Amino acid sequence: WGGIPASFNLDGTDAAWKQRARQLSELLQPAEYESARASVNNSHYTEPFIVRWIWAALRRLGFEGGRILDPSRGIGHFLGCMPADIAQRSRVTAIELDRISGRILRSLYGACGVDVRIGGFEAATLAEGTYDLILSNVPFGRYGVLDNRNRPYSRASIHNWFVGRALDVLRPGGLVCFITSTYFLDESDAGMRAHVASEANLVAAFRLPSGTFERIASTSVQADLVVLRK
Repeated sequence: WGGIPASFNLDGTDAAWKQRARQLSELLQPAEYESARASVNNSHYTEPFIVRWIWAALRRLGFEGGRILDPSRGIGHFLGCMPADIAQRSRVTAIELDRISGRILRSLYGACGVDVRIGGFEAATLAEGTYDLILSNVPFGRYGVLDNRNRPYSRASIHNWFVGRALDVLRPGGLVCFITSTYFLDESDAGMRAHVASEANLVAAFRLPSGTFERIASTSVQADLVVLRK
């Protein structure tokens, strides 16, 4: 939904988009509509050619398969672009907050054995120290996550929280591979930096060009690709 926010603007001046917005409000149940509208700020999906490049990079780092978690999956581009040989050697858990995106994800990949969970990463029951790879294009912003656990990252911004939680459920030696806000690497909070440094080593980092998400997600936001090893 991030690429088409006009879908929720019932008071817009563009007649065509105003009609689409009205149709969408009629098609979705109230809870579905609110879930979709709430996801607009962060539902900016990743170009498949970037996802394929990420999988190639992970292969070069030695990843051949295992227990994979994607905590913010959208409709599944990272799954759809996964190399077949890695998929055959992997068990995948995919989490998506938005109800419509989550149901599309389940329809596409549930029959392939993917454990699709519709809800927030913070509410998911996951065994700590078990995953071999956690990868995603995570939500980012200056707001936090409702997390009542007493963890060093519990009050961090949402993109930093995703890193902290991912490291909890990752096994020693496992990889975190996130597309995230540039504010993760540029973070001025020494506490969050110290926590991540105590849990993982930085393997690689790439600042993606501005406009990387322009075509598929209609956003010029700049982001980083960060790979950590626990």
